[in-house]
This record gives sequence, structure tokens and C-alpha cells, in this order.
Amino acid sequence: MDRMLSMDIHALALGHHYRTLSLPRDSIHYGANARAYLRECREIAGMVAAALRWTASMRPQAAFLEVAQAATGLLSEQLPIIRTKTD
Repeated sequence: MDRMLSMDIHALALGHHYRTLSLPRDSIHYGANARAYLRECREIAGMVAAALRWTASMRPQAAFLEVAQAATGLLSEQLPIIRTKTD
């Protein structure tokens, strides 16, 4: 993200309408929105990493799937995502 933020990007085209913290769910972001999108992606990546680290530290013997599900639960309280239960 830091490398992309250092570039002079005028348009950012995505393969999906990804959610961010505050921007519209557009597949193409222009100008200032492109930079804002990258900054929010960096912030969200940090949140995901922190959630995984925290849940892994609380469950040191857990398998990856259990840690990932717990991290997703934590993130669903912080981000505009919908969590689907799987059994």
C-alpha cells in the first residue's frame, strides 16, 4: 500500500465493489478517492493483522480456521461486514 500511495494514481480500477470504512462501494475510484481508498485499505489490513494476532494469542493451540473465525467475529464488530455462520 505504501508503494501505491507514493505513486500519482489518477484512477484505481478494482475487480469488485470492495467495502472500505467510509467510501462508496465503487469499482473505480478517481483522484482523491483513489488515494483515500488505498489509505483505508492499509488501515483495514492493519486491523485484520491485529485481530489475527490477538485471537491467535488467546488461542495458542487453536487451528488456523478457529483463529480466523474468531478474528472475523472481532472484525465484524469493527467493520461494516456481514458475518455468515458456518458449521
